[in-house]
Amino acid sequence: MGARNLGMEQTDTEHMDKKAKSIGLLVGISGQLYFTTISRISNVYIEYINEQWIAWRETHYTGEIEPSDVKVIAKESTFEYVVMKTNRYLSYVRRNGR
Repeated sequence: MGARNLGMEQTDTEHMDKKAKSIGLLVGISGQLYFTTISRISNVYIEYINEQWIAWRETHYTGEIEPSDVKVIAKESTFEYVVMKTNRYLSYVRRNGR
């Protein structure tokens, strides 16, 4: 379900894109999916699924299609909260290594 289906205005989507970029995420689908790579085997995603924003980390070992490990970082109805929790997680990973 995309942001436009939810009746969000273009400015809301632009704000979400800017907020995600400000913490180092790339825009996958504007207003719906954001991601970044944190190591050669791990990625972090934020996605709008079933009327909730979910942030998680996936770890894929070489040659595996399915993730070997998944960690939910945050799950909430508000984008701002999930971005805040994701930013804290990314800061922790950058500070301490993975």
